[in-house]
Amino acid sequence: MQTILVVEDEFGEAESLVSLLAEQGYLTLVARDGRQGLQRFHESKPDLLLVDFMMPLMNGAEMIREVRKDGARKQLPIVLMSGAHEHILKHYYDGYDAYLKKPFTKEELVSLLQKLLPTPKP
Repeated sequence: MQTILVVEDEFGEAESLVSLLAEQGYLTLVARDGRQGLQRFHESKPDLLLVDFMMPLMNGAEMIREVRKDGARKQLPIVLMSGAHEHILKHYYDGYDAYLKKPFTKEELVSLLQKLLPTPKP
């Protein structure tokens, strides 16, 4: 089963993503900020990261920058999520593979996951 690490500080959004991803056959881990996300990344070796931009302690761009320093995991697909327009966030860091503007639909997320990950096995 493929593992997705969701790094999202808003409890309701994180729980919605966990439910949606479970329906699609993914194992989902959650971190509440960038620092906890980095810790969970190193502990669990997920297959994909879904990272919110605006978070306390360490924002999504800072976290992704740290993740990309792990030479063995440079090809890990990373999706940055935010309510801000992407062109604004690219000034902070553009080392992610895809961007989802909040709010996004279930269909947008599923389509993106299908592009970035092979089909999960039930």
